[in-house]
Amino acid sequence: IPEEQLFLVRRIVDSPLRQLAICIPLFLFVIPFTTLLSRAAKSSNTVMTVIASLVFVGVFIERLLFIIPVAHMNAIVVVLAVVALGGPLVYMLREGVNGEGTEEPA
Repeated sequence: IPEEQLFLVRRIVDSPLRQLAICIPLFLFVIPFTTLLSRAAKSSNTVMTVIASLVFVGVFIERLLFIIPVAHMNAIVVVLAVVALGGPLVYMLREGVNGEGTEEPA
């Protein structure tokens, strides 16, 4: 959609958070794509956990990049958002890596 493209280009080019904007395609496409080309990487729980975490961080950075210039959020709000979203993610990843919660139903 042309309207969305202009919006994204303005955010990326004119934003003081330009370095974060460069990280978004790396976190959401380049690193996961190149890593998951290998069959061994796709079958490793550890690699998949790292890639899933990387994609989550990339999506979070993308949302912050779009929201911060408009909302004028302070650091406390950002830290609370990271804790609120990151806490459950860390718990789920820890449970998945430990093998708990992945049991087959009887």
